[in-house]
Amino acid sequence: MTTPALLAAALLLGAAPDPASPPLGVAPFGAAPQLSFSARRAAEEVARALASDGVAVLGPDRAEARLGRERTELLAACGADAHCLAGAAAPLGVERVLGGELQQGEGRYRARLVLVRVKDERVLGSVERDLPLGTKRLQAELAEVARRLLRGGEAPAAARPDAPR
Repeated sequence: MTTPALLAAALLLGAAPDPASPPLGVAPFGAAPQLSFSARRAAEEVARALASDGVAVLGPDRAEARLGRERTELLAACGADAHCLAGAAAPLGVERVLGGELQQGEGRYRARLVLVRVKDERVLGSVERDLPLGTKRLQAELAEVARRLLRGGEAPAAARPDAPR
C-alpha cells in the first residue's frame, strides 16, 4: 500500500495522521438514563473533533468494539472518577483517557470532563461547565472544552492531584 493509501486507511479506522502521538481514549460520558443518548453522542463528537485536530484518538465506538458492551458501560459509569477511568481504560492500551459526565439541572446542563494518565491515574486536568438546556451546540461546546483541556488551558487548582481537597 502506498503512503496516501495507508493514511486514508488510518483515517477510515479512526486513527490520527500522526502515529507518533500517544493515543488518547475518549470514554463514553456518564449520565442519568434520560441523558445517556446525548452524553454518548457528545463523547463521540469530542472524539471526532480531536481526531480532526490531528490527535490520535480511540473513541467510544472503537472502545466498545474492543471491550464489549458490558465493560464499556462500566467505563461510562466511571464518569469523571480518575481511578475508575484509568482502571477501566487500561485494556484499551491508551496512555491517557478523557472521561466525564453530563447532568441536568434547573435550566442548564452541567458537564464535567477529566483527563487522566492511565498508568498512574494522575489527573492531568479537569473542568466543569454549565451550558443552557436545549442548546444545539452542546456537542460543539464540549469538543471545544476538551480541546482546551488537552492544551493544558483548563486545569483548576482543585483538580490537580497535589492540590488540597
